[in-house]
Amino acid sequence: MAKVVATHPELAEALDPKALLKQTRTVRDAATDSTGEGGEAQAKKLSEMFVSAREGLVKYQDQLTRSLVAMLNQRIQTVQRRLWTGVAVTLAGLGVAGYLFYGFAMSMGGALRAVGQRIDEVAEGNLTQQFKPRGKDELANILVRTADMRDSLVGTLSQVSRSADQVATVSEQLRQSTDDLAAPTEATSSQLQRTASSMEEMQACRMKECASLGPGP
Repeated sequence: MAKVVATHPELAEALDPKALLKQTRTVRDAATDSTGEGGEAQAKKLSEMFVSAREGLVKYQDQLTRSLVAMLNQRIQTVQRRLWTGVAVTLAGLGVAGYLFYGFAMSMGGALRAVGQRIDEVAEGNLTQQFKPRGKDELANILVRTADMRDSLVGTLSQVSRSADQVATVSEQLRQSTDDLAAPTEATSSQLQRTASSMEEMQACRMKECASLGPGP
């Protein structure tokens, strides 16, 4: 609970159990300190207190569950936004690179057929082909620049691969965080159910006792 409040301080007031615990102690004290006193009126008062306390428990549990679900949805949306942003940037980069490669090959024409073939190989995903330009003419300069573009694309793909690994790591952390949040929620729910059951038993016993000790006809 402290971890949740530390991460989302705006939920501190909603998830503060002090008021609920205070109400529970009040009901407990009233049930134990006034044994046999007050008759039917006291039993009715205690019954109303029990009902109010039980409603408070249900409301608190509902607020806790909704808060945890909202946090989980927010975290999932954040991861999804990062993932789709990375995919969009990657696709845009590959699209621009493909367009540049195609335009470059078309502009060179037949005289630069060799360069066009190399670019086609890169566009098809063959990044293992090494360019070995010879001479110092314009064609050699173009081949050198094409080799630089190939190296840049290899670096881009390597970075995309690392980003994908990071996304996978974040997804795994999200799954672990979800499991960590689920366990306290189940434990809290179980505890609240046991508390509610105990209060109902106390209420039944108190009403039976008050009925037996009340004024006769």
